[in-house]
Amino acid sequence: MNFWWVNHKQTFQQEFFGKYIWSPKLKRNNQINRFYETMREVAPGDIVFSYANGAVQGFGLARTHCYTSPRPDEFGHIGQAWNEVGWRVDVDFQKFTEPVFPSQHMQAIAQTLPKRFSPIRANGYGNQGVYLAQIAQPMALVIAHLASPELSGIIQGVRISEAEEAPLPELRGIVEWEERECEQISEDNHLRETENRHSSRHVADRDCSGKTLRA
Repeated sequence: MNFWWVNHKQTFQQEFFGKYIWSPKLKRNNQINRFYETMREVAPGDIVFSYANGAVQGFGLARTHCYTSPRPDEFGHIGQAWNEVGWRVDVDFQKFTEPVFPSQHMQAIAQTLPKRFSPIRANGYGNQGVYLAQIAQPMALVIAHLASPELSGIIQGVRISEAEEAPLPELRGIVEWEERECEQISEDNHLRETENRHSSRHVADRDCSGKTLRA
């Protein structure tokens, strides 16, 4: 079991209550973003903490590995800043009875912060630019102790059979979309092969002087 922290203030409502997290695959300039790449490391049964508006709002068990997914329509104009295709992980989010504000508990949390790529700063507020970051078990336990005895038990090894037997997502519309993409690639490859064969025959029908040979 691994532990993840998602900073998703802009899309909290859509992702938390829609029970998923989503990121582009690349930045708009087609460069790799390490905090999008982390989506590919999430596995079913991992715990994901949801952070928005200065507080850890709840947690969820990942139900799937990441898979290719169109940008959610419910993002609306917010999503226009990101590419249309990205990574999605289905997460069974549930809210804490009371949100945990890290800024109020930094004496306990500070010593557990990752030395690199921390999702929050030393003052307890979100680290801008970090979408999904991995955290260690000690940090996860501190948050759990502050928020939920149930979660503390899960982190300390309670067997969660539902998570271990997580089904594959129902990819409505995604399979068809990917099939269309594959068909387009196949058509493009076939067209290039046809053009290459035509070009090769054309060259073979000419002599070194460039004049077309008679049959």
